Amino acid sequence: MKTNHSHSSASTAGFMARLGDRVSGLLQGFDRLRLRGTLRELYCPTVMEAYLCAQHLKYREYASLVEGLTAKVKKAAEALAARGSRPVVYLNAGSRSKEQLAREIAARDHIDEGLIGVFKAIEPCQAYALRRQREASGFEFRMEVRKCLHFYFYFEHARFGFMHVRLQSWFPFRVDVCVNGRHWLARQLDEAGLAYRKRENALVSVEDMAAAQRLLDQQVRLDWRKALEAHVARKLERAPWLMSTGSRLVGLGGTVRNLAAAAERAAGLPADEVQGFLIDRDALEELIARLAALPAAERSRVPGIKQARADIVLAGALVIQGVMRAGDFDRLEVTGAGLREGIFFERQLVRRHVEPVLASSGARAA
Repeated sequence: MKTNHSHSSASTAGFMARLGDRVSGLLQGFDRLRLRGTLRELYCPTVMEAYLCAQHLKYREYASLVEGLTAKVKKAAEALAARGSRPVVYLNAGSRSKEQLAREIAARDHIDEGLIGVFKAIEPCQAYALRRQREASGFEFRMEVRKCLHFYFYFEHARFGFMHVRLQSWFPFRVDVCVNGRHWLARQLDEAGLAYRKRENALVSVEDMAAAQRLLDQQVRLDWRKALEAHVARKLERAPWLMSTGSRLVGLGGTVRNLAAAAERAAGLPADEVQGFLIDRDALEELIARLAALPAAERSRVPGIKQARADIVLAGALVIQGVMRAGDFDRLEVTGAGLREGIFFERQLVRRHVEPVLASSGARAA
């Protein structure tokens, strides 16, 4: 997250110079906080081609594949609304404020906590288009600015207050979680028993300004690592099979390879080869602590972590940690193989009844 302190300070000073005699106090904290999630690998056209190959589909079948997945996303979104008897509303672009509509529905239906409603809108996005190759015959995937259906899930969250999640319904399915610092503060004030007056997105008066500022400061110091650990643990409760499918856990992919290289370097080992390396739980938790102590832009300072993975490696490590805890695994076995090797084994070796070197009936992929 980037902030411009000099611009903010100058704006505040100018405002106070003009209207300071009408101001009873000044609070400083988050305005909006946006957490973005992506299926990072699918932003690479060659990986998208490998994914299509893994599905045993031709280029001309791409449209039916993504239309089917989009239909599943739509069905799941509408099912979520139906379970809570909440409305699903289609909005034309720019027809009205989604936030204002969500407020009206929440007030009408007396929603103090939980899902308020689901809105649908056609909006611009980064998405794949299948185009003819420029200098060769055949087709290729290109990431372009397009338009697709987006879902907005508005909530009154127990901790963060009024917030929303925006989900792109087309490949590569970007998601944004948007939290408002003032609504979050209102929840904190409620919990602390402090009186305040609120008008839409603004707090117009607060009983104890100093206490409110301390609560805002707590937002900045929130341990997102612990919050994400708890979230992962809750999600993995839906996967009881983790406890009953063997004792071997195998990890593959770029994030796993980066973590293995970092663990090797931390142990004083050369990080030239990660194939077969074992990361135990203690080593992973020590590595998570090191990564969590650094801003995302500086995590590549940890030996073994590449700059291209610095922004997502901690989230991946937390998921792996959650899987190891939920399944009671002592260690993660690392493979340098990936999606392309799997496609090769499946399409070439298995059909010829050749046992792949990396295949194992007891292995599970993280």
